[in-house]
Amino acid sequence: MHTPEYYQLLANKWLDGTISDLEKAEFANWYNQNNKEDIDIPPDFAENEELLQNRILEKVLSKIALDSTTPKLSRIKRLKPVLIAASILLVSALGITIYHAKMNTEKAIQQAISPGAPKALLSLSNGKQFNLDQLKDGELLHTNGIHIVKKGNSEIIINISDNEKAMQNNLINNISTPAGGEYKIQLADGSRVMLNAESTLQFPSVFSTNKREVKLLKGEAYFEVNKVQAEGKKSVPFYVLSGEQIIEVLGTLFNVNAYDQQEVQTTLLEGSVQIGGDAENSKSRIKPGEQHVYNSKSGKSFIREVSLNPIFAWKDGYFLFENADLKTVLDAYSRWYNVEVEYDSSKVNFEFVGKIPRNTSFETALEVLKTTGVRYILSGNKLIIN
Repeated sequence: MHTPEYYQLLANKWLDGTISDLEKAEFANWYNQNNKEDIDIPPDFAENEELLQNRILEKVLSKIALDSTTPKLSRIKRLKPVLIAASILLVSALGITIYHAKMNTEKAIQQAISPGAPKALLSLSNGKQFNLDQLKDGELLHTNGIHIVKKGNSEIIINISDNEKAMQNNLINNISTPAGGEYKIQLADGSRVMLNAESTLQFPSVFSTNKREVKLLKGEAYFEVNKVQAEGKKSVPFYVLSGEQIIEVLGTLFNVNAYDQQEVQTTLLEGSVQIGGDAENSKSRIKPGEQHVYNSKSGKSFIREVSLNPIFAWKDGYFLFENADLKTVLDAYSRWYNVEVEYDSSKVNFEFVGKIPRNTSFETALEVLKTTGVRYILSGNKLIIN
């Protein structure tokens, strides 16, 4: 049997439109499970907001009490559409936010905080700037021998239209994501980079024939590097600069986390990379499943084995936490939902395991925290852990 908190999450998913039909049936089944007869809520009942909230609260509290003593779920014979519509208010009755339940309006007293979305600012070396989320799919930008094409709603592609002109100018550009944003870019060599929230990548319009180089100025990025061969079939190396660290790649899949400028983490998913930048100017090679950690303050580095799934989950649209501390969870929430967080980590003993879709509402993400015993206050765009 699932815990009541599980059904609170289903209610939130229903509210933000991400619930599946199977989950709808599961939720409604739990909601009605201990009644001898089905509950029939007439359509006009939802217009009486206070009465509806009180009735649902009474119903849900009784269900939670029964959950602790009832070993089996009883099967319902039929489901009313109006019952389904009313049941999505479960989280409102038990959680932080109370929603106005009108037939034609759903307005929160606490303004809903939306999850992040594809957003980025492209700054060209000629001084021009473009909000990429405002460009249309397929729209072209022309500058100094290159075409920049928007693909879908979350990616731009760099194409060379005049190689000689592009090589002569070879200008340096930036792409930056804000808090609550992410974006993908396909570079001139076909390599792809995905930027997490609050990240900036510096890249050239075109790469030289003997090396390829980009710089992660801040944040986190996932790289899919193409193998490129120069004349004589020699591979052209790909370099990622982050702070004082230099990552040398031939063709591979890896993630660089430089949110903490003092500690840069490079994690390898596939292939092989060589990393330099420590005080002794030595180079370290890591294998898939390993993470290289470089401390810019001490100039030292070390390599450790890590669980890959939590590190790469963000690029696949999830938060995945494995025994994560409170700072890890709240930092991720703060960047993705663009909220301010206030807490004293020394007073919270917290380890969290869970997988949460990044497209879920902030309120749902907070409900997951609530199941661990963490208590909070959400005031506008500020989250206070108490």
